[in-house]
This record gives sequence, structure tokens and C-alpha cells, in this order.
Amino acid sequence: MVVDIKKLDDNFKETNFFIDTNVLYWLSYSKYDFFNGRARKQAQPYLEFIDKLLEDNVLLFTSIYNISELLHIIEKHEFEIYQKTNPGLIDNIKDFRKLTSRKYVKNELLTAIANIKGQCTVLEYSFFLDDLEEFIDTSDTHRCDNYDFITIKNCIKQGMLNVISDDGDFASIKEINLFTSNYKALKENNV
Repeated sequence: MVVDIKKLDDNFKETNFFIDTNVLYWLSYSKYDFFNGRARKQAQPYLEFIDKLLEDNVLLFTSIYNISELLHIIEKHEFEIYQKTNPGLIDNIKDFRKLTSRKYVKNELLTAIANIKGQCTVLEYSFFLDDLEEFIDTSDTHRCDNYDFITIKNCIKQGMLNVISDDGDFASIKEINLFTSNYKALKENNV
């Protein structure tokens, strides 16, 4: 089921929600809209929805894999900021990692982790070759990448069927309830 978070007025006490990486990015990283003025408009419905869930004392979850992906995205974004503000100095992220200004990246990463841990329970789980083979075997029945597929599979296994994401590909997994404001996902699912 796909649910439009902009049209919800429900009370979600006694409900658990799993937060995907794109929403974690907006929730935990203050510079998410540094290059993209539209990002704030895209993020706003999710931030408002999560605020409402937190007011209702709803339990929020994410996974170690989502956080790992998030840390990579933040580092990459910090590198892009550095490149824009220091044109021509560094061409690749590996050279960026050698700079003393990397301590600022460390602070951004620590802040993101602290923000997430303050709002979510972080699920740790392993995945195996069988999981990747299942991803490949079923890849013609959904549109998720392997990380998202394995994350959603774990959510289903844990009984966390309410997933907050802007990733429209999640709508192709019918076992979950996708809470989103992604226009294409809503339109494709007649919401």
C-alpha cells in the first residue's frame, strides 16, 4: 500500500515506522539543501510527518545499512561543497580525505549519527549470499536496488511494514506500506 503523507491526519500511536536513507538525510544533515533550493520543498512533508510521529511517541527505526549509506552521501556532499568553494584545488574524494578540513566532515558525520540515535532505534542485521541471490532471482518483480531490497526484506522479517521513503521504487514491494510524498509513486498507485 502507498500512503500520501501530506494527506494524513491520523494518530499513529502503537505503530512503528522504518525510515529510509533519503529521509534520514533530510532529518539529520543541515546542509541537505546547500546546492538544491528545491530540496527543502521536497523534504518538508517528511520532516513534518516525522515531527508528528515524534509528538505521538511513535517508535522510529532505521538500519545500520541506511546509516552507512547516509554517511557516504554526507561525505560526498561535503566534498562537493569543498569543490564549489575551492574550485580547482582537489579533483577527487580520496585527495579530499587527506585535508585537515576533513575534521569538519567528521563533525557533520558525528552530528548526523547523534541526530539519528536521538530519534531512531538502529537495527543491526547481516545479509548473506542467499539474500543477494534472492534479490537477483526476484529482480524482475520489483524495482529496488540490492541494498533497498535487503533492507525491506529485513523490515518485513521484523514486522516493520510501515516505511517512510521518497524512493518510489519501494512501492514495487507490495508487502510494505510506503509512506511517501513522491509524486510518481503516488500517481502510479492511484493515491
